[in-house]
Amino acid sequence: RRVLFRSQGQFFVAAKGYPIGEWSHVAGSYDGRSVRIFLNGQAVAEKDAAGQIANEDAPLFIGTRLASESNTFLGALDDVRIFANGMDGAQVNQLMRAPEFPRTSVGLVAAYPLNGDANDATDHGLDARVVGDVDTGDHVAVFNGGSLRVGPDPLLNVVDGLTIAAWVMPKSKRTQTIVRKGASARTAPFGLSISQDGHLIFGLMTADTHDQLRISGYEVGTWWHVAATYDGQMMRVYVNGKQVGERSQGGPIIDDGSELLIGTRSGASGDTFIGAMDDVHLFDQALDAEAIGDIYSARHR
Repeated sequence: RRVLFRSQGQFFVAAKGYPIGEWSHVAGSYDGRSVRIFLNGQAVAEKDAAGQIANEDAPLFIGTRLASESNTFLGALDDVRIFANGMDGAQVNQLMRAPEFPRTSVGLVAAYPLNGDANDATDHGLDARVVGDVDTGDHVAVFNGGSLRVGPDPLLNVVDGLTIAAWVMPKSKRTQTIVRKGASARTAPFGLSISQDGHLIFGLMTADTHDQLRISGYEVGTWWHVAATYDGQMMRVYVNGKQVGERSQGGPIIDDGSELLIGTRSGASGDTFIGAMDDVHLFDQALDAEAIGDIYSARHR
């Protein structure tokens, strides 16, 4: 069993061994000097090579080399990507942990893929602290009375714009926090939560006032993607890639330098999220509807 990476007539490199019946992340890169194979973020084969890749006007095949059954892939594929540059080991490892979406990398403050830990997948190093009962061991975070806390850190003090995005699966309909900056109910710079009476709530503190955009209805016991944005003029909420509400609001966000809270408002059990979350993102600008749709589509469950 070998993993192969080749360019016809130019280079050929192979790595021995790969698992069967379980997911693996594989990448091949060429930077004009060497060709490499990475398996689950680690370099497993390398060979010197040089020159431009010989190209031709031909279709791209995924899952087959030709129209031959003997070369057809049998199994499952996900997140297939081609880049016009040769990535190094650090870039491949980051891609495996938290795939970057071309339209959403600008303005990304922190990203929590929650794949076995609560670490930040960006270069900002804003790793979260696990407080209480949160299990991050199965590619999602399961909250059962605990929370994740980040900072305080100046990078979290977003002022001119904002996007919060996350996959969530609440266990029941109750008042609980998804993401919040600061513990105060009246002066929190921003927050995204759900209520016992069935509302999805986006709260924001600006020079104008502390205001809320409330959307009626959310699902329990199933995964859905939520995003909230603010561009200095409008608050908007998206569910599963589609805008579901907006409200005018003006001025910069009034930030108090507090910590970022995921799954709680203040540590009180009544505000603690019960259920699962995945792929929590914070941006310091308002993403547009197309970018929100890209995030949802890229990780659609």
